[in-house]
Amino acid sequence: MRKIFISVITIITALSLSTVGFASSVSDLKGQLSENEKEIKDKQNQVTQIKEEQKDLLEQIEELGIQINKLQKEITSLNTQISNCNAEIEIKEDEIEQKEIEMDKQYELLKTRIVAVYKTGNISMLDVFLGSDSLSDFLSKYHAMSKVAEFDNELLEKITKQKEQIELLKDQLEEKKSELNSSKKQVQTKSTELSSSKNTLSKKNSELESNKTALNNSIDKLLEESAKITAEIMKLQGTSSYAGGEMAWPLPGYSTITSPYGMRLHPTLKVYKLHTGIDIAGSGCKGKPIVAANSGKVIKAGWNTAYGNMIIIDHGGGYSTLYAHSSKLAVKVGDIVTRGQTIAYVGSTGYSTGPHLHFEVRINGSTTNPLPYIQ
Repeated sequence: MRKIFISVITIITALSLSTVGFASSVSDLKGQLSENEKEIKDKQNQVTQIKEEQKDLLEQIEELGIQINKLQKEITSLNTQISNCNAEIEIKEDEIEQKEIEMDKQYELLKTRIVAVYKTGNISMLDVFLGSDSLSDFLSKYHAMSKVAEFDNELLEKITKQKEQIELLKDQLEEKKSELNSSKKQVQTKSTELSSSKNTLSKKNSELESNKTALNNSIDKLLEESAKITAEIMKLQGTSSYAGGEMAWPLPGYSTITSPYGMRLHPTLKVYKLHTGIDIAGSGCKGKPIVAANSGKVIKAGWNTAYGNMIIIDHGGGYSTLYAHSSKLAVKVGDIVTRGQTIAYVGSTGYSTGPHLHFEVRINGSTTNPLPYIQ
């Protein structure tokens, strides 16, 4: 009798220790899962910040590009004006050269006349009068002398004014050319500065893109690790036999599968990866009831960064189903649910681009195509 009593005590103690060990293991795994989800959330916040910073950078880069194009057009316009100015200067220089030749000829004629007068000596008014045949002849000669003197004075004034006008025109053209070159230099300097700023921003954007890629890769690894931890929890907790029977369609009234099970480009992460379930949606599905595919125990009901509001039901025998992106949950962890019972409502939480139900079937923690298991 004593031996039997000792054996019973031993068995009870062993069972107690086994239960403690099981609880501790599940608790530890849940702790790891919580830490993973926290780290995922932190990294996703960083990705969001990077995207916002990239958006600002791309807007600045675009604005700089517009300004640079505008400055390049301005440089082209200034080059055209400078070319036109050079052509105009060449034309005016030719005109100036012709005027100077004309002026030299006129000046030579004036000098010749002055020399001739000088050689004949000074002719007084009396000499002109005495050498005249008549009064009318004297008046005629006097008038001619006056006209020559007047012409000489006008010619000298004309030559002086022409020279002044020519020099002024040359100065104006050279000044205009200098201003255009100065403007061109300023615009080129500004364009170079903007191009340098644009290159700096583009380099920074590339660095941010690299950081974003690294963060997304890290998030993927954490998500994979979380999935493994979840599978382990399910393995530890799913010790009962399978509930049996074919699974029910989880979203009554809506049969459109918008994304099947398999590899695809993730709609939010923009990376090619396995879609671990099927997405069921349809017009007006938001807020519609989601039902349990089979009877079982709710082993997870709450928030997940990627899945949003999610539920995992253990159906025994290693089978479990997952329901994600819900707007609202109708059950909690530990609840026993029956096939077809409302457990949540359609939403678009977590990594989602619109209202739908993401539904998974897992066997011993590993995902599989749900379609063969549901009606």
